[in-house]
Amino acid sequence: MARIRVSRTIKAPPAQVWAALEDISSHVRWMTDAHSITFTSARRTGRGTTFECMTRAGPFATVDRMEVTRWDPHRAMGSCMTAW
Repeated sequence: MARIRVSRTIKAPPAQVWAALEDISSHVRWMTDAHSITFTSARRTGRGTTFECMTRAGPFATVDRMEVTRWDPHRAMGSCMTAW
């Protein structure tokens, strides 16, 4: 299995960054390719949360099924795409 790891340095206090990350439904406001998020689990935060994210890149659109696989509050959040 291939893994892709992405990182970015953000000039903001860690608490402010975490507040934006933990509110998964808000990702469409700051992720330019994300257009909508629909939760497919009762959970909205934390490990085990699942959702579908409609993404667009130019004329192409896809729905990515995602699952939060890592949740270390104020430190790290990880997710993976799940099979259709």
